[in-house]
Amino acid sequence: MKDKFLVIYNYIINSEDEEKMHVLGKLAKEMMMRTIESNPSLAKEYIERLESVKWCNYLTDKEAETITAKMQPSPLWSRSTWNEAMDKLGWPTCNEPHYNDNALYVTMSMITSDSGDTLTKYAGINTKEKMLEVVYHLALDKLKDKDKVFNVREYFKV
Repeated sequence: MKDKFLVIYNYIINSEDEEKMHVLGKLAKEMMMRTIESNPSLAKEYIERLESVKWCNYLTDKEAETITAKMQPSPLWSRSTWNEAMDKLGWPTCNEPHYNDNALYVTMSMITSDSGDTLTKYAGINTKEKMLEVVYHLALDKLKDKDKVFNVREYFKV
């Protein structure tokens, strides 16, 4: 049954026929309505993943958690510490359509994980507050790049 579905799905997608796409869309809508009723947490995951089409850089809560859990060294800030710091500074954590809060947190965590030692050594950053400021702006450089070279979903293969 899975193979049969994939054959039909690929046929529809590759046809670029708007009418066939509407059939697929109506079926997806019906399936989502059933999933919302029978398994709301799974439906929430699906809806969050669909939201990514509205953004240049978007991650769900679960995706962000999974990505940062694998980082070595681990992120400089826990999610709650990061949220508090961002609120205290009044810096926006979302900028539609450029990035949502999860994409920003993961990108900032990636920068500190990959380049934190270099920033400390060569840029003279010696406090978490200064690191937060510098990394915030470096993350914005990536997430709002006009050339769209960086894509958080592609970079982390989600």
